[in-house]
Amino acid sequence: MLTPLVDIIFILLMFFMLSSSFTKYATLQFSAKNTEDNSRAGDAQAPTNSFAGIIINLNQTRGLTVNGERQSMDTLVAALNRLYDRGSRSAIVTTDRFTNVQQFVTTVETARESKLTAITIAR
Repeated sequence: MLTPLVDIIFILLMFFMLSSSFTKYATLQFSAKNTEDNSRAGDAQAPTNSFAGIIINLNQTRGLTVNGERQSMDTLVAALNRLYDRGSRSAIVTTDRFTNVQQFVTTVETARESKLTAITIAR
């Protein structure tokens, strides 16, 4: 009487085991700058408004560009390291509304492999 129930449970167990993906999920660490802290009176440091010098743009029509030059994911780190050697220390990543999350995360993770000290995400 319990044999059919055990068979069904075994089949369901096999189905869920085989249909699940075994990928490693990772998180990106982001830190937001609080501009109010820098602008308070009495702070020893003045707010800095320095331009990053590197703009990484992801969009549907042009793909991945670094300062207007097309790049692939394979050449992104080398291009960012060349710009780092010329004096740029940080980058701004911008996207259009058609860029999917996976492209964005892959780009940020790839850019983190370069020598850059900071990557800013812009809307």
